[in-house]
Amino acid sequence: MKVTLLHNSKAGDDKQPSKDVLLSLIEQAGYEVNYQSTKHHNWFAALENPGNLVVAAGGAGTVGKVAQRLVGQEIPMAVLPLGTANNIAKTLGLMDIPLEQLIEGWANAQPIKFDSAIASGVWGTTQLIESLGMGLFAHTMSKVENSSHLKYAATAEDELTTVLDLLKQRVSRCPARC
Repeated sequence: MKVTLLHNSKAGDDKQPSKDVLLSLIEQAGYEVNYQSTKHHNWFAALENPGNLVVAAGGAGTVGKVAQRLVGQEIPMAVLPLGTANNIAKTLGLMDIPLEQLIEGWANAQPIKFDSAIASGVWGTTQLIESLGMGLFAHTMSKVENSSHLKYAATAEDELTTVLDLLKQRVSRCPARC
């Protein structure tokens, strides 16, 4: 079976397995792996010929982005939860299962369907997988995603500190409203 692994190496803390460890675990389970970092600007090109299974390895953001790209396709997706607060993996009951066991289970897994919502606005149209955000937090996260603010963050803690600093800057410029 051919697997496309889409991996966010920045997800979670320093205890998460590396690219090489993930590849080794998947190959030891008998799968042929096509690896793509989700930090690459054109990561979604790997989905043009994904093989038999797409695997999202990362946090809820990574899982959500991969799921958005797969909406409407018949390719199954598996999740390797590597994030610190992976809400999608928690909902699916995957957080406390060892990675080796998750990987071994792919061969006999029964696919489950999921729903997504569509949001449209002046920005265009997007699929919603996990959540919808508005206001200060959504504005800040959009700013972070469309910039190089996290480019030099070495750890998840550094990323969180950067985002909190951006939130503080934005709040300090927001006028009070009654």
